[in-house]
Parts: sequence; structure tokens; C-alpha cells
Amino acid sequence: MRHFISSVGVAVILCGAVPLHADIFYYPSEYTKSQNDIYALDVQKNILEKELAQLKKDSAFEKNRYEEKIRNLESRIAGLNDTLRETQNALRDERRGRVEDNAYNSLRIDEKDRQLKALHRESSDTQKKMAAEAQAQEKKYIAELQKLKKELEDNREEFRKQLADLTATKNQRIAELERALSEKSRELASCLDLAKQQKQTVSELEGQARELEDKLKKEIAEGNLRIKRYKDKLVINIDDKILFPSGSAVLRGDVKRTLDTVAEMLSKNTASQILVEGHTDNVPIKTPRFPDNWTLSTARALSVLNRLLTNKDLNPARFGAAGYGEYRPVAPNDTPANKQLNRRVDIVLQPLSAEAK
Repeated sequence: MRHFISSVGVAVILCGAVPLHADIFYYPSEYTKSQNDIYALDVQKNILEKELAQLKKDSAFEKNRYEEKIRNLESRIAGLNDTLRETQNALRDERRGRVEDNAYNSLRIDEKDRQLKALHRESSDTQKKMAAEAQAQEKKYIAELQKLKKELEDNREEFRKQLADLTATKNQRIAELERALSEKSRELASCLDLAKQQKQTVSELEGQARELEDKLKKEIAEGNLRIKRYKDKLVINIDDKILFPSGSAVLRGDVKRTLDTVAEMLSKNTASQILVEGHTDNVPIKTPRFPDNWTLSTARALSVLNRLLTNKDLNPARFGAAGYGEYRPVAPNDTPANKQLNRRVDIVLQPLSAEAK
């Protein structure tokens, strides 16, 4: 079963009894996942940069579109003002013509009056009718003019309201786009900071791995301890035969010095979280103390963790322990040598999560 590898970085594995080349201990899914994480981070950065550019284009486009609407409304208002002036001029001309007509009609009326007086009262009804028609016609023109002026004023007010609404909508949209742009900028800066931190962590883990290899030359040369780097993860793999007697979770006395050396290195590392993992082969165990391999692997992980934490420079908040039993082997359980490889304790270092920081 493959061991899970997260994020981007460096890993270290320390392996078993029989000396083997370091490159045989790897987790293909972990290595590929780590590479994919680095690639995904670059892709996300490119996507954010493209979204940032697109938001700038959208903002400019929205601004031009609203400005075009405003120009159109101003043009329509100007047209309505022209129509109003033309109507007022026509009304003035109509009134002037009506005054002239009234003057002419007055002369005619006077003439008619003289004729009527001559004819006594024969045409008095005609005179009254003409006066009433003239008065009615004037009232009609005045009413139509008043109606037209009111419509023009209503339209002008409506257009002014629409213009104010469009301006408010434009300003609101611009503010939203600016907030979105600011948020995307912060996300991009956060991604860049994360990439920088991970790069620094990888560099630190590389240096610590070299230091640990130098101090544990004897254990590595004997094939009882392996150090492996996987991108942002470092794995120290210790064979169980130097850690515990068979079927036991009590540390051997001579391995405590090795664990103290590891603890000293870990005390210099403040940018990683450390997980101590216990593993077994697939041979079942059933004792009063350990009813199954789950219990044995967990107890062994806790024994190693407790020894490491005797170093008071270590922060227990950065540590954890887990037992995986037989379910995360590094080799098939088909030979004694492979089973020996699977009986191990891994000390896994990887960058602190955002919550842990």
C-alpha cells in the first residue's frame, strides 16, 4: 500500500536490516502528488494572473459602456430641449397669428355691428356664436400647450432619474470590480508567499538531512537507518530490529543515543511538523499486551515519540504519532527480507500547516 505524501518538498526514509540502495525506498504516488502540487501551484498562480488581467479589461469595458449610455442620454435630453424650443416658438407664432386674427376679427365685428345695428337685431346670434368659438379655440390651444409642457417636464425628470441610477450603478460596479481586483491581488501575493516559504523549508530540510546523515553514518552504513527526501518531506526510516525486541514496544538501550541525535536535529527545525509512524509486516500478533498489529505499531510509535520528547527543546505541539499496522508496506510481504523492511518506524517531517503556525 502506498504511503501518502502531501504538498511540495523533501522526504527522508530510513530502512531495515539488509543494506539496500536508498533509491528503492520511494512512494510513487507521494512523489507524483508532490510534483503535481508544485505544478498546481504554478497553474493557480497563472490563473490568478489571467483573472487579474481579465478583471482589469472588464472594469475598463464596463466604464466605457456606462459612459456611452450617459452620452446617449445627454444627447436625447438635448434633442428634447430642441423639441421644446421648437414647440414654444410655434406656440408664440400661433399666438401672434391669433392676435392678428383677433384684431382683424374685431374690425369685422365692428363692421358687422354696424351692419347689425342697421339690420336691428337680426344677426346678434351669429356674433355671439363667433365670439364663443374664438374663446373655445383659444382655451383649446392653451390646454394643449400646457399638456405638452407637462409631458416634456415629466420626460426630462425621468431621464434625469435614469441618468442618476445609471451613474450609481456604474460607480457600484466599479467599486465591486476594484474589490475583486484587490482580493485577487491578495490571493496572488499569498500564493507567492507560500511558494517562497516552501522553497525555504525545502532548503532547510536539505541541510538538516545532510547533517543527520553525517552524524548517523554508522547506522546508515549498517543498513538499519535510511534518510529519504521527497520534495517538501523528509522521512527518517529506522528498522525495528535496532529499536525493539521481537513483539515488544520497549526501546533497546543502545538505540536511545540514535534517537537523541535525531531529537537534537529536530530541535533546530522550527518550520516542520513531525509525525512518528509505526509499521509492521503482515504476520499476525496476539498477546495479552498486543492483541493485533494495530496496537503494536501504535505502541512502538509512541515509544519513539516519548524518547524524542525527552529533549526539552522540542515543542510537543509540533509532534504526532500514528500506528498503521501492516497496511502501509514499502515492499511485498513475500520474503523474510521484505518483511524486515516493512517492520519499521518512520519519523516524517513536513512543513507546518497554516493552522499549526
